[in-house]
Amino acid sequence: MRRSDRVGLFIPASVDQVALLFAAVKIGAIAVPVSARFKQHELRQVVRHSGMRLLVLRENRPGEPDLPALLFSAFGLHADELDECLDVAGAPELERVLLLPAEPAPPDPAGRGNDDAQSDIEVDRRQEAVRLRDTALLVYTSGTSAEPKGAMLSHEAFARLADSIAHVRVGLTLNDRLWSAVPLFHAGGLTFLFTCLTAGCTYVHAGHFEPAATPAYLVAERITVVFAAFETIWLPGAQPARVRRPGPEFGARADGSRRARAAAAHVGAAAEGDPDLVRRHDRGGGLPRPQQAGRPVREAHDHRWPLRCPR
Repeated sequence: MRRSDRVGLFIPASVDQVALLFAAVKIGAIAVPVSARFKQHELRQVVRHSGMRLLVLRENRPGEPDLPALLFSAFGLHADELDECLDVAGAPELERVLLLPAEPAPPDPAGRGNDDAQSDIEVDRRQEAVRLRDTALLVYTSGTSAEPKGAMLSHEAFARLADSIAHVRVGLTLNDRLWSAVPLFHAGGLTFLFTCLTAGCTYVHAGHFEPAATPAYLVAERITVVFAAFETIWLPGAQPARVRRPGPEFGARADGSRRARAAAAHVGAAAEGDPDLVRRHDRGGGLPRPQQAGRPVREAHDHRWPLRCPR
């Protein structure tokens, strides 16, 4: 990949997706997260419009949507063509499609060799050439009312936003564990991924969101901050009778965290369809908003926040 080449990531939320995203932006390429909810015509439009040169997929795992099948159907491709330089009708700039295995290969017992060392040198050289205001990501809208539109987001935009959320608006600490179900092809999901990395705390993604299982999952993962973001997450209305509010044991199991207890109660009550909670949420009172998770937001009087952009 060359500088400013677009790299499409058509992968469900996973460590693979995060690793590939950073691999692309680190060398000056532009990552293009592609919605796993697109229909064929939307997928064709984004692949063409973005001008992506490489599109990366992963074989689907149990319970995941079959994204390779959707791509093959949308462009009339076959798996045995992927090792070739492509000539795709409707996507003239797409040269390669990389299909990763469902499970990563075991590590090489021989360890890293000279080729890996040379690769590290090349990565360092290309990283030095990346500028703060270069475009890092091309993030597309959902296409609800028109064709999806691409937003060009710079390294600086994400770095400054993540820094302000981590250190000013929320005040995350190294001991925090933030949970989110917002997809990683969505700017909101990406923002809180970068926020956690900036703060040095733990980021826990829900993967496939199951409303009824969420309160227990927050307990098991010792979550201290919930970024629920949208009513479709914190007020799912799906099988509300199966959802139970966290009991008094929640605090002890989450290391006595007030924020964790409040966050889980918020999600649990919302999933039960508690109308009083909804009214208090609309007025800004009652339980804290998930992204604040019980910690008061400090007013920012000086907006010239220091920029931390770790290499």
